[in-house]
Amino acid sequence: MTIDDFAAALRNPAIVTVGSGWYESAAGRGYWANLYLKGWWYHFSVSKTDVPFAPDEVANAITSPERQILRIGTYTTQKESLESTIRVAEHCYMINASGPPERLE
Repeated sequence: MTIDDFAAALRNPAIVTVGSGWYESAAGRGYWANLYLKGWWYHFSVSKTDVPFAPDEVANAITSPERQILRIGTYTTQKESLESTIRVAEHCYMINASGPPERLE
């Protein structure tokens, strides 16, 4: 999974938001959302905001030419995954995705 794949999923009209809300951190208030699409779980959070972000707004930000990818990787327990922090302007976007559980043979 790539950041562009993550953004494409957020733009898919079939994606379902299963939870969202606010959090507080040392950087201030932020917004988070958990979403589901075709066996994949997606999570994003946006730092330093007092307004909720729609999935397509996050998709546009994380694919912006102005983005700065601070870190990117996969979960050590799952090959089909993504975790990344992307900075655009004053916001950091923390994203992660995980696919269907791997089958144990």
